[in-house]
Amino acid sequence: MAIKLKKVDLSSARELKNFTNNLSQSERWMFDNFQARYLCAKSPGNIVDSDYNDMQSVLNEFDLIGTTDYLDVFFKQLFTEMEWSLPVTIVTENAAKKYYGLDPKNPAHIEALMPLIEHDLRLYDMVLNDKENIG
Repeated sequence: MAIKLKKVDLSSARELKNFTNNLSQSERWMFDNFQARYLCAKSPGNIVDSDYNDMQSVLNEFDLIGTTDYLDVFFKQLFTEMEWSLPVTIVTENAAKKYYGLDPKNPAHIEALMPLIEHDLRLYDMVLNDKENIG
């Protein structure tokens, strides 16, 4: 898989779309809405609206959920809940320093990858909208 991915020009929306559309079933499993599938235990089949009820049920089991938008808040809450001493420096972002040509703000790149991330994005929004357990 690494060799196949290495051959993709990540700056090209056309190549990203080609990569997305030509993954084998086993390759797709590595990338296809990984977080949503983890929470609803949905293997290769399509994720449907009713699966979000299952995902919400799983999320409700957590006392605290960290998100990249509020990573610093999450770590402060986690350390407080666990009664740990806060570190001197708290990570404030979860961001790659290099994207190898991929532009996460480029609409064409997002569109090309959408089949692999659409349910994860919806899940992320669902988590952000449930402020009760979100850090």
